[in-house]
Amino acid sequence: MRKHSMTLVASVLVGLSGCGGSDYGPVTGRWSLTLQPAGQSATHPDAVTVDRVVLNETNGVVNGRSDAFTFSGRRSGNQLELTVLSPDPSGTAVEHSFLKLSLQGDGTVRGSGYTPQPQVSPSAESGRLENAARLDYDVSGRLALPLSSGEAGAAIGQPNVGGAASDIVHTVCSIFSAAESFAMGYLTGNLYRPMGGCILAQSGGGYYVFGREAAGSLLPVWTQNVYVPVEWAPCTERQYKFKFSYKGQAFLTSGVEFIANSKHGPNYLPGLDMLKVGGKSLTDLAVELDDLRRKYGNYALLVAKHSRTGFMGLYVIRERGSSDEFKNEAVIKTLAGNLHASVKVGKEITDTFGLRRGPAPKVCLDQVEFSYLIGSADVTLD
Repeated sequence: MRKHSMTLVASVLVGLSGCGGSDYGPVTGRWSLTLQPAGQSATHPDAVTVDRVVLNETNGVVNGRSDAFTFSGRRSGNQLELTVLSPDPSGTAVEHSFLKLSLQGDGTVRGSGYTPQPQVSPSAESGRLENAARLDYDVSGRLALPLSSGEAGAAIGQPNVGGAASDIVHTVCSIFSAAESFAMGYLTGNLYRPMGGCILAQSGGGYYVFGREAAGSLLPVWTQNVYVPVEWAPCTERQYKFKFSYKGQAFLTSGVEFIANSKHGPNYLPGLDMLKVGGKSLTDLAVELDDLRRKYGNYALLVAKHSRTGFMGLYVIRERGSSDEFKNEAVIKTLAGNLHASVKVGKEITDTFGLRRGPAPKVCLDQVEFSYLIGSADVTLD
């Protein structure tokens, strides 16, 4: 009889383990997960640790959240399969990455993951190669804090776990506040005018921190923005394709208005000097800017810099006319020369940047910084 009872207990335990029982340790709690390139150790330079991963298991069904990412999946025995989701521009959660983990029984997990990579065409100028179809990586982690199902559910239900997506904003805004942005240092005497306030605008695998419209402000000259890639992956590099499109006429249209609005902040005047040809006056500059509008329609001068590589690009968005002719205008050649910038001209312009990305922007911080200098056109950033 005792032997039969022990056999029954063993059968129950086996059944529980097959249904996500507790013999492999709890899933519900706050986890610390490390992502590293496939085949590498957790100490690899591109490895990144995410400390605020909250998971909640109910009858084998698992959901969770970490910063801007959410999780959905199942547990079967010691196997944990999770889909990582991120919001698209409409706010709808879409599949982003996939994890397959094994619970080790000592409060740790090991496994692998992959993130599908969008295909990016090579840059016409650099001939850079296309991305692979997916990025594979290894995952290790530990249960940092066991939680009750109620506690985990409450944390997951919050828009941001422990500061979450707002960390992206605070990190980048602190860069601007510390006067480390190229746009301020080169052009504005360490002052700044964010394009749309300190808000997140999701685009592709990252965020425009100050909205996606340029100039995008009640002060439609000398506004700045920054794009930060944030993806669930190790801190490795991938190619991001950007598109800058003519949207329509801006609030200001004349050279005199551009200069008058620049004078509202005296520290912006050094930026105007970068456009002046041969030591001409501000009045001469206003006339030249008006001549550009008569020849090419509404236009905008947008400058971008990739902080890590130091690349500087001058994007001239124009309503009509010849791109090659506009590129050879004296004002454009003077500005490009003073900034040591590569020039592209068109109604719609694309360019590609290799950016390091990861789920922890404070660790994997890479960025492209933008400044809308002057112009009579509004521009959409994508």
